[in-house]
Amino acid sequence: LSVSGGGGGGSAVVGRIRFGSKRFGGESIFVPRSQEEVGEEDDGFLMTFVWDAGRKTSFLLVHDARTMGLVAEVDVRARVPFGFHGAWLGAEEMRKTRLG
Repeated sequence: LSVSGGGGGGSAVVGRIRFGSKRFGGESIFVPRSQEEVGEEDDGFLMTFVWDAGRKTSFLLVHDARTMGLVAEVDVRARVPFGFHGAWLGAEEMRKTRLG
């Protein structure tokens, strides 16, 4: 995963995450650190589902968006298909979209 940034219409790779041998990542989503406070553009987390072909399972990686450091690796104990898309909804958005 390469993360690009830069102002003025240009972009440059500002961070890179390597998943490891026989590991393939999907699309990352950005999750803000706080729903109450507006922080810097990179104040939050990148969440990525990754397929481990060697172990035949998927896991969720959580990285700090600012430092690109690993925060958590969560074994989901199942295969998450490639192309699986997610969206981050805060508490207020969840209340608005409740099925009922």
